[in-house]
Amino acid sequence: FYVGSAQNGLDARLARHARVRKPMRWHVDYLSAKAEMLGAIVLAAPKPAECHLARELSRRYQRPAAHFGSSDCRCGGHLFYTPALDA
Repeated sequence: FYVGSAQNGLDARLARHARVRKPMRWHVDYLSAKAEMLGAIVLAAPKPAECHLARELSRRYQRPAAHFGSSDCRCGGHLFYTPALDA
């Protein structure tokens, strides 16, 4: 799963991530072009909450790609994996 933020235009951002064909702009675009988006959990919070949530999740879940989705911060990455969700 992926932690991201959309300070404006949340509905449009989620719709973009759900599309397969789109201009490749962010790390998550490359992932979402190949993997089906199963859903989204939306939290109303200020931008720093994105990195705080990623830090908390990193204590429980693996990061399969270092720094994925965190090119604009100092986090170890915003993409997480758990075998519990394997099909």
